[in-house]
Amino acid sequence: MTEPQSDIESELIPVEYVQTGYSLAIDRGQGPQLFQVQAIRFQSTRQDDGSHINRYTLTSEAPADGGDPWVLELPAGSTVVALYRRGRRPATFPPRG
Repeated sequence: MTEPQSDIESELIPVEYVQTGYSLAIDRGQGPQLFQVQAIRFQSTRQDDGSHINRYTLTSEAPADGGDPWVLELPAGSTVVALYRRGRRPATFPPRG
């Protein structure tokens, strides 16, 4: 028996490429769940030794049930699972290969 084919594709991309409006699959311990990116904030903190720690804060849209938006804090260089419709890979994604 074959699995039904989905019209949704997923791809690991660096957090640096995430844009407002992207759909991500985030696993918070209960399996992957949809995370619609509403806001992105970048923060760079200078350390005493002169190096920098760069972080991204992603905020989701408010859930339909009226709960609080999710907030993800990720270090630069982290990867996330981005979702998109088959055949409609965003041009803003990093080049493949």
